[in-house]
Order: sequence, then structure tokens, then C-alpha cells
Amino acid sequence: SSSSKADKEAQALLSWGCLLNGPKIIARIETGGLLLTHCEGHPVSFLNVEQAKVLGESLGLLHTHPFVDQDPMPIDQALHMREQALLQSLNSISQRMRKEGEFEYQIYQELIRDLVNRNDTVSGIHQAKRRPCHRDIRSAHLIFARPQNKAIQLSVIDWGQSRADHWSSDWIRLMLEGHSQETLQYAW
Repeated sequence: SSSSKADKEAQALLSWGCLLNGPKIIARIETGGLLLTHCEGHPVSFLNVEQAKVLGESLGLLHTHPFVDQDPMPIDQALHMREQALLQSLNSISQRMRKEGEFEYQIYQELIRDLVNRNDTVSGIHQAKRRPCHRDIRSAHLIFARPQNKAIQLSVIDWGQSRADHWSSDWIRLMLEGHSQETLQYAW
């Protein structure tokens, strides 16, 4: 990884990584990378209800963690730009997948608009504020473990894109991976 990405990841891990049981930094590598601790468990292809609940509780801790927003761009403007970019990306995905009959563009378009433009309060977080976000939540970055006779545990890895953002940035990738809205609602 580049030095800049490693610096961003190190800052995010030090500031917020403990909230999602992220790996600990062991050392910086001369080539610009990080040597991190191992997170016990395994990634899953699709979240079940129990895993979605654990993820939602964990992201609730992250999204409500205090911080100072220093981004000069108003969040409403950033959200509008993101929605347009997501819909454009979604359109190109749907054109590729429509041929195979695997992709329902309308459903995902509505889900993205609903998520990005939600006017209610989700997990006690007002939608128009930036919050600490991982920004790359996807199945491969969610490591679940169940120690013997204990509750399921979650570790979130790959913090290189983390920064303050709208809370929906932590859900978009899971939606685009095809996780069901019914399952994800347990995490919202």
C-alpha cells in the first residue's frame, strides 16, 4: 500500500479501529505499509440476521463516536454528488448484468436513494451530519468469530478509506453486494 494510504489507515485504526475491534498496528514497514495483528475468525459471503445485528451495534458505536467535522464541503452537497456517482455506477453495473437477468436496477436505485436521502433518524444519528465511517464495509472486510459458548464477535479490517462521512457510506457496498434489505434492516 502507498505511504499515504498507510498513513490514513494508521490514523483511522488509532482513532476509531478499537470501536470495531480492528487490527492493532505492530509496526510500520519501510516500503510504506503497516504490519497489523491477525483478527480471529472468518469472513462471510452473506450476512445472517445475527451477524447483521452485531454489525449494526458496532457501526452504531463508530457513527456516534465524538469528533470534530473539519470538511469545508456541506454534507448535503457531498451527498448529492455521491448519489449521482452511485446511480451512474449502478447504471453501468445493471447494463452488464441485465443481459444475464441477475440484476434489478429499479430495486437498487430505490434502495440507494432511500439510504442516501433518508429523512428520519437511524440509530440515533441525524442524517445530515458527518460521522466517523469505515467507508469500505463489505463481506470480505467483516471477520466473524464465535468463541466457545460466547456471543458472536466482529472484527472489521482494511481501514484505508476511513474518514468522516455520512453514515450511509458504510451500507452502500453491502447493498451492492446483494445483501437483502430484510437482513440489513437489522443492522440499521
